[in-house]
Amino acid sequence: MIGFILLFVIAFAGAILFFVSRKKPMKEVSVFVVLSLLSFMLWIDIMLDHTFNPNKLIGWMLDWVGL
Repeated sequence: MIGFILLFVIAFAGAILFFVSRKKPMKEVSVFVVLSLLSFMLWIDIMLDHTFNPNKLIGWMLDWVGL
């Protein structure tokens, strides 16, 4: 699990640097960050054998951002 967390942190930081260097809109970056962190929470939850359903949270976030 430590390897997964390290891989996620490295990939996440690389993606954020990519977004910033390409001067993407803040709305696009925020959607990426929220969805990435939700998927990270879901994978950690799967590895720990718990139940977490992010569907309502994802729907609310997409409505709030306006996509």
